[in-house]
Amino acid sequence: MSDAVRGIDRRKVLIGAASMTVSFIGLEVIAAEVTKELNRQPLPDLVLLDVDMPRLDGLGVLEELRAQMRTASLPVIILTAHHDDTEEKALDLGASDYLTKPVQTRSLVARVRAVLKRASMC
Repeated sequence: MSDAVRGIDRRKVLIGAASMTVSFIGLEVIAAEVTKELNRQPLPDLVLLDVDMPRLDGLGVLEELRAQMRTASLPVIILTAHHDDTEEKALDLGASDYLTKPVQTRSLVARVRAVLKRASMC
């Protein structure tokens, strides 16, 4: 296992109404309502957001995250079953990555690792 993967294994990942697939590679998974959880310290290393959520959809949550100084640069991967212009909207709002459901486990894990690696370089 590379140093980057060992470092990632100890990171926290916040799942907002999304799959908990990444827990099998040793990432800590916190299932929570995103806006409430992000008011706590410390921030997670990554947020996985499903577009289809009750009350405020994932794009609305992403917009709120980007509007707050504390969470403006927080890495966010958007998950959705939509096959419309949602990807373009998500990326325009500052999503770090985007996956359509059903998500393949290996693809999700690879994207999570890549986003965390890019975030650690900043």
